[in-house]
Amino acid sequence: MRTIAIAASSILLGLMALVPMACTRGLPAITPGSYIPTRTDTPTITVTSTPTETPTETDSPTPMDTPTETATETVTETPSGPQTIMVSINFGNTGGAYTGYYYQATGFTNDPDNGLLSLTAVVGESIQLPAVAGFHPLYFDDGTASCIYNAEPNDQTYTFTGAGTYYFHCGFHGANCTLLAGCGSTDCNGMAGVVVVSP
Repeated sequence: MRTIAIAASSILLGLMALVPMACTRGLPAITPGSYIPTRTDTPTITVTSTPTETPTETDSPTPMDTPTETATETVTETPSGPQTIMVSINFGNTGGAYTGYYYQATGFTNDPDNGLLSLTAVVGESIQLPAVAGFHPLYFDDGTASCIYNAEPNDQTYTFTGAGTYYFHCGFHGANCTLLAGCGSTDCNGMAGVVVVSP
């Protein structure tokens, strides 16, 4: 063990003797406290960071369903084209002094005191008039003595071809007629009706 330590110290001393020799061959001598030059040609690495914009997804709030009120519009269609007035027979009180048989039609009114049914129409429209054989004979005219229907026992439909005033009554239950069993009476009431037809 001692022999190895001596040999190692001998090698170390031999190396130290070479250092001054190297200095005489153009290298600066290194003495304690002397300056050791550093290389100035050492490359410098500069790290430059360039920010890269990365789009980030942001959670957008999901719109909530808002209840919507829907207005419902009811449209009542007025029938187009010529219409037919449907007349029927009834018995009772018309809302006033009159009680008995009378004609009626939807959308039209009777005189409460005498039962007369008042109707309106336009040229091209029709009227359906009721009749009952042996009980409600139908008389229908245009205000003249010439009957359109004379004591008709069955229902009749008439289309208005001209403007004017038309009259109808029952030959048994009309009231105050100048001529009950005939045409041309413009003063009937009770079971009677009048139609004013415009162009």
